[in-house]
This record gives sequence, structure tokens and C-alpha cells, in this order.
Amino acid sequence: MLAWLDEAAATWACSVCKNPNMVTVKIDEMVFERPVKNGHQVNIYGEVTRIGSSSITIYIEARNVNFYTGEEKQFVQQSSLLCALMMAVAQSRLMTL
Repeated sequence: MLAWLDEAAATWACSVCKNPNMVTVKIDEMVFERPVKNGHQVNIYGEVTRIGSSSITIYIEARNVNFYTGEEKQFVQQSSLLCALMMAVAQSRLMTL
């Protein structure tokens, strides 16, 4: 579940910043409020809370969806996830290859 949240946040950060060179630098806190069971539908939501000159901070949460009623219950709350722009690292790797 943690990998899904990280991947969703990083993908969204890349989209918002229009740059594919993003990496997660820090996850402040991850609270798993209830288990996710096999076969459950999971919706992941996010909100950009801050955009800096070389980073973006995103709030992420995941919700379990009941197929029959459409009701959503939050089961993971993440206070913030910092994705930093890594252009210099990507460029230096290209030079060494």
C-alpha cells in the first residue's frame, strides 16, 4: 500500500511540475487506520499543499470503496510527502553513461 501511495504521489508531482525527474525525498507520517483486504477497490486522492522552487509537497489519502453502495471510508492518511526535482542528478548520470 505504501508503494502505491508513493507511486501515485510521484506520478502526480511529475504531472503538476511537467517534469519526469521527480523523487520522493521524505514522507512525514503514514497512518494506516484500517486494513485493506484483497479484492477491495482503493481510490487515492491528493492535494498540492506547497510548491517551492525545487520541490512540491503533496497531501495523500487512500479510501476503500464499497462496490455496492459507493460509500468511501478513509483507511490511509498521509500528512505530507515531499517530492523534489532531481534535474541535476539526472543530467549528471547522462554525462557519465
